[in-house]
Amino acid sequence: MQASIVGFASTSQIDHPPTQPQPGPARPTDMRCLSETTRATFTAACVGAFSLLSSLAGCSSSGHHAPKPPASGTLSGHAREYGGPLVNGTPAANGVPYPDIVVTAEKSGVPVATATTGPDGDFSFTLAAGTYTITGCQSVVARVLAAKNTVQDIACPVP
Repeated sequence: MQASIVGFASTSQIDHPPTQPQPGPARPTDMRCLSETTRATFTAACVGAFSLLSSLAGCSSSGHHAPKPPASGTLSGHAREYGGPLVNGTPAANGVPYPDIVVTAEKSGVPVATATTGPDGDFSFTLAAGTYTITGCQSVVARVLAAKNTVQDIACPVP
């Protein structure tokens, strides 16, 4: 299938001599009337412009987009007890794992995930990248990065 592109060319660009000189502005012409060199230059310019625009738009000539990075990451940590009565000058609960604590991840004040700590006080969420408030015994702020594991422990004070 042959496509013709209609453009504007001055009479000096046309291969065959005009029957009469045409004064004034350029007139529409069919690509078939242009010389091989002019057509090749025009075609190369169009292909170059298309390639540039495609690359700026994030597309390749095959129409496929570059793969996007994962939009979620993991937030994990441990709930640990601290404080309590002193035993030989050291708090009784000095980083001891705290099981069965409900831990919630909130985004802009809205709970988006909840977990209960395991026997070792561990918890884990898969969350969209962003900043979250993690509540359990106390609240902490954690930033989840796409395709990364963020570790954020929470402290649980013991009276």
